[in-house]
Amino acid sequence: MTPEEIWETLEPMLERIRLTVFIKPTVPNYQLMGVLLAKMFRWDGCEIMAVAHEALEDSNFHSEAKLIADEIETGGCRDELE
Repeated sequence: MTPEEIWETLEPMLERIRLTVFIKPTVPNYQLMGVLLAKMFRWDGCEIMAVAHEALEDSNFHSEAKLIADEIETGGCRDELE
């Protein structure tokens, strides 16, 4: 899928979150995605950190991804994610 196709698929869900979760209509998309991911993974911090790690790796933010990977490893998430 292209980024445009992904956005076309996600945009209606993000708009629904904007209208039902937030009071002000000018919420940045990264906040909307955060709410979407939190709900999607049922507020499981370990899974959310794993998603953030993968997104950073895909974006070539390797140093930042390593920080999250280290936290997953030492913070007790490793066993939960296996």
